[in-house]
Amino acid sequence: MSTPFDLRKNPFNLLGASPGDPQDILHEKHDDAVLDGDHDEASLADALRRLTSPKTRLEAELSWLLDQSAARIRELLALLRKLPKGAGERDDWSSMLAGLSALSKANVLADIAAHAGIGEAPLNLLSEAWDQLSIDAIETRMMEL
Repeated sequence: MSTPFDLRKNPFNLLGASPGDPQDILHEKHDDAVLDGDHDEASLADALRRLTSPKTRLEAELSWLLDQSAARIRELLALLRKLPKGAGERDDWSSMLAGLSALSKANVLADIAAHAGIGEAPLNLLSEAWDQLSIDAIETRMMEL
């Protein structure tokens, strides 16, 4: 059985890392996260492995909020943590997600769908985000990191 999409379990979030961090910084952030004790060591070791292996790093990058500032990521994750049951039925997500790239918007909406269900309006937003995904734009952004 596959686990639901969860931005909070993304390796970048678990380690408090950003896509531009070099490997030595990733190792430091891993060590800091272990000392903090907010997550189990096995999850943190797996997060480090996923970010330092090219195959699994790409998956982590594509399922993250690559183009968002650290402050915006914290804001979005706080919003997702506080989602009440039925939040996926709301129809005001468009304004809340304004300014996000198609990839980030799709990832936030996928997280909402996985944890709170998803109604017609958010499902339409998710479909629009997927339609707007541009491989060239994602590739360009990843090369900038």
